[in-house]
Amino acid sequence: MSRSGTNTSSPDSSAKMGAAFAGLNGMLMQAVAEGGVGGAGFKTGLTPAGMTGTTPGVLSPLPSHLLAGSALGSEGKHHLQRGRDQEEERKARLEEIVRVLGERWGYVSREGVERCARRVGLECLWEDEQPGTRGRTLSIAGNSVLIDVLFSGGGDEVGGVHLGFPEREEGEWSRSAGTGAEALRMDLKGQEGVMGYVGLQNFVGNLERLARLDRLGTGGVNCFDAVEGVGGALRRVWEMETTKKRQETREERQEDIEMSVLCRGSGKPTMHASGRLGQALQYWQESRHISGRKRSADDMDIDSPPAKEAISSKEPTRWSATIECEPCSSDLYPPIRVSSDWVTNDPYTDQQQEQHQQDPFTNITPSESSPFTWHDPPPTSVTSDPSAMDLSLSQSNNNNNNKTPDVRFTARLHPPLLVPLQTALNIYASVGAPLAQDSIQPTTFDSLLFPATTPPTNERIAERELYTPGGTKKKKHKYTLFTDPQAYARTIAEIPFAHPRQIVQLLPVLRQWAFISSLLRRCFFPSSSPSSSSLTRTNINGAAKDDTEEEDDNNNNNNNNNNSPPSPSSQLENLLNPSPLASSKAKAKPKNIDISLSFSGAAPRFRLSFERQGEVADVGFCVGLNAEVGNVDVFVLEGEGGGADNNEGGGGISGNSGEGEGKDKVGKRKEKVKKVIEVGEDLGVLVEWIVGVEG
Repeated sequence: MSRSGTNTSSPDSSAKMGAAFAGLNGMLMQAVAEGGVGGAGFKTGLTPAGMTGTTPGVLSPLPSHLLAGSALGSEGKHHLQRGRDQEEERKARLEEIVRVLGERWGYVSREGVERCARRVGLECLWEDEQPGTRGRTLSIAGNSVLIDVLFSGGGDEVGGVHLGFPEREEGEWSRSAGTGAEALRMDLKGQEGVMGYVGLQNFVGNLERLARLDRLGTGGVNCFDAVEGVGGALRRVWEMETTKKRQETREERQEDIEMSVLCRGSGKPTMHASGRLGQALQYWQESRHISGRKRSADDMDIDSPPAKEAISSKEPTRWSATIECEPCSSDLYPPIRVSSDWVTNDPYTDQQQEQHQQDPFTNITPSESSPFTWHDPPPTSVTSDPSAMDLSLSQSNNNNNNKTPDVRFTARLHPPLLVPLQTALNIYASVGAPLAQDSIQPTTFDSLLFPATTPPTNERIAERELYTPGGTKKKKHKYTLFTDPQAYARTIAEIPFAHPRQIVQLLPVLRQWAFISSLLRRCFFPSSSPSSSSLTRTNINGAAKDDTEEEDDNNNNNNNNNNSPPSPSSQLENLLNPSPLASSKAKAKPKNIDISLSFSGAAPRFRLSFERQGEVADVGFCVGLNAEVGNVDVFVLEGEGGGADNNEGGGGISGNSGEGEGKDKVGKRKEKVKKVIEVGEDLGVLVEWIVGVEG
């Protein structure tokens, strides 16, 4: 007999102990599978159902001799990994929720404006109501910036905004403070004539830009001065180039000269433009050939807006790069320099201009040459005395305690550019900044262009309506986009730089992809294009309604106010005797247009295939630097509809690219196609021009 308390070992007790541990392991595996236990070690503070006391973290890992023959083996490791993956997915989902909620800034109100200002790092102070003001003023202040927001009466309506820089009585920031204050007021007031609540997103965007420059200015280095110095250099280059252009072409208008420099030269520097506060460089404008110009006798049909409907009154979209600052170690990248001596006052020479020329279709990398004479100003040092600033290179060499600021310049693109991965690598290599490895994702050009849809193939389909050249007819198009499924791409939102010369040298590449984005957006997202929003309606992977369908829908709504279904007799009558309107709707089929975009060559190449009066038409062209269109090919193959039609009424083009025709005539036809692409900036207009208005 065994005495009470004596530790004995028997086959029955060993079996019971093994069964207990096996049951415990099974409970652990069930908890992992149900997501009740966290990551490695299960030390999450959560207790699985059916257990009390300490969490299973104190029990893991179990001894190896107890795991033998139990559920933990290859299957147990699989359950453990599954638990970790679920925990990581849950954490990523929670971070995404926090990020989305952080972007919801709310609507304009007294509390909302104050909350946003404090969140971006600025101080707020409510001032008492002054006699005659009829409201209270919220003062938003930083180290170098002051914003006063006047709320009228006792409500949340904004009466006025004042923007000032107390420490800067002179300079571009102070001179343009009135324009900046008006931009902030419009952010808080909303568009004129639009009722409803006003969101704080635009106001916060401008406020963050000012707060960032204000916060990074430490140690006697003022980021507002640094940005102003870069802007001054860009304005000097703009003035030199427009002056030279005016001397070469005296007959051109001032608007045409400025547009030429903006879209093909050094860009146009602006301050507080397009509702965005700060120094910016505009480098591209959509519809640049027809915006703001009068029609002449030499213009083609594509140069005029439709006769029935005018183009939207909104300003054409201008692509720009805002000059900002961001934190970065001076050991990793050249820091900012506060100077106005970035470029000489002498105009560029003809020799420099000849060296700057390059083939826009063979050499698509950013050019290292420049038609201007640039300077490298001395480095700016951070001093211990905030009221002093050391701008002298010799003094910085003599004073070993001085250090360069851990801040660098960056150009933030509006809107961001979608480019192939190799192009992104070339852009960052030209400014001496490596592309972050974690940002190189297996994302294709197609998936970034259409982030909201995920079909199983690389085909994207959209329907659209547009007017033919001359505005006489309305046509329906159905576009299908084909891209290389292995064409990896990246969206570039900002580009760091150490010298304004680097941004000017990048402009030809930026214009190239801005033009490509415009061509694709007008086909697949026409409602987002200001210059064509009133002319087109689109439905991705769906059908677009024409005017006859809308009119028929309105008539049906007016005749069936009681929402009663049609009687069987009326349905039969409609089937036996269809109305002319229904017949016309049945015949209104969209024109199928296949668009192929290839990145395999030196320059991106478009190829369009569509039907023209029973013939298969094929058009190809490349887009080079500075949005230069070239390498145009036009083919029309004979189909079942008969031979080629030589009628070129309405600007149509037909026939093979060389059969029975002289080289001069073929060259003129290609030049016409090139002009249609550059002036119209719309692949749908190109198709209708080739088909011909009478086709």
